[in-house]
Amino acid sequence: MIGMRRKRLKTALVLTGGGSRAAVEVGALKVLDSHMRPDVIIGTSAGAINAAYYAGGMSPTELERIWENVTNRLVFPVNWQIMYLFGKIRSISHPYKLKRLIERTLPVKTFEECKIPLYINATDLRTGKSVFFHSGSIVDAIMASCAIAPYYPPYRINGVEYVNGGISNMIAIDEARALKCRQIIAVSTFSHRELYTQWNVLRLLSTSLDIVMLNKFYNELEIETRGFNPKHIIHINPKFPNYIHISDFRYTKALIKHGEDEARRMLRKIKI
Repeated sequence: MIGMRRKRLKTALVLTGGGSRAAVEVGALKVLDSHMRPDVIIGTSAGAINAAYYAGGMSPTELERIWENVTNRLVFPVNWQIMYLFGKIRSISHPYKLKRLIERTLPVKTFEECKIPLYINATDLRTGKSVFFHSGSIVDAIMASCAIAPYYPPYRINGVEYVNGGISNMIAIDEARALKCRQIIAVSTFSHRELYTQWNVLRLLSTSLDIVMLNKFYNELEIETRGFNPKHIIHINPKFPNYIHISDFRYTKALIKHGEDEARRMLRKIKI
């Protein structure tokens, strides 16, 4: 069991976003599942999807089967209104297919049904601040957390519009601290790498977003881990080939294997 032997620390499992690259979290969960039982799970964006399935009682192997059937067209179908309402549309894709998939396959529907307490991070579009959903509809919380521009429009809950949780807090370790957790197991999909660039407008936009998010991630990681004992922070952070884009789901199997390998490497390093 990960943690102190004599007195187990309250442990948070923290999963970041990253679109298609969040498949590595599934691989990491396949390894971690036999070593730990987190007290709290905190998820952001695509990591919120993985967090919800795992907190709801689905095994990593079952979650892997869902990921293996996910395609670009399912997650990012073209919003055809772009052809005639270009100045008025709010996104280039629409999340309805993703929402239907989650509604159909998620093992629980509300936070209250979860086997492990679950917190999902989204950003209040009015204030720019993080909101951690932990009651009510999990599907709505996931869709709010995943609403990343320009791919998805803001998601409305009770009259409030939310956008991607990573905009306000990418790794959400501060929330784990607020929940009195003293040990962190974080699986992230951001790593120092050469950024892939193709000179069309969408690639240029996504590459620029990659740069901003990468710098933001490491700044947050440094700040939010202060005050924790370094021995109580396990950060699984695979390095990605520069050609794997957040909207490219062709490499899911390879990414899951990559996550498994990195999790095993980290466990050997800390001698579990």
